[in-house]
Amino acid sequence: MRKIIKLGLILLSITAITGLVLGAVYSLTLEPIAVAKQVSLTKTQKEAMPSAARFTEVKPKTSVFKNIYEASDSKGNVIGHIFVVETKGFGGIIELIVGISHDKITGVRVLTHSETPGLGAKSVETGEGSFIEQFSNKILKTLDVVKGDVESDSEVAAISGATITSKAITDAVNHVVDYYEANFKGKN
Repeated sequence: MRKIIKLGLILLSITAITGLVLGAVYSLTLEPIAVAKQVSLTKTQKEAMPSAARFTEVKPKTSVFKNIYEASDSKGNVIGHIFVVETKGFGGIIELIVGISHDKITGVRVLTHSETPGLGAKSVETGEGSFIEQFSNKILKTLDVVKGDVESDSEVAAISGATITSKAITDAVNHVVDYYEANFKGKN
């Protein structure tokens, strides 16, 4: 019996020390992780709206958006809005940023996702001809996902083999456009 108690106390001590060390490491890394996330967010906001110099968080009127930011130029004039929205893709939640300025989509960027590598994960690729770049400079209207060639300005071509991801992102962009038109249209 004494041996069992001794082993139990040793195990308790090891567990307590390990818990304290993990708690200390968590505390030490909490701030650097938050700073890194903010730097990444600002970089992605700038990609979605290159003409903006500053982004100020505003409270959304709906719980659908994680955040809404006013984008300002270097003189402090509001030139657009950045929306952080989540949508359900094929592999899970996709978090993306949608920028709108002067009643046009300035850009869309994926912040986080868990889509299939080589298929839905192509949604994060940028550059000419990429899925995500199809949204840039679109006038505000409902967009449709099509398989194959795009025939009108209201269409975006789906990622081959990732129609669910393509539709999820496009639906999220359409939701942002609807919200923008109801709450901000004509104000910047």
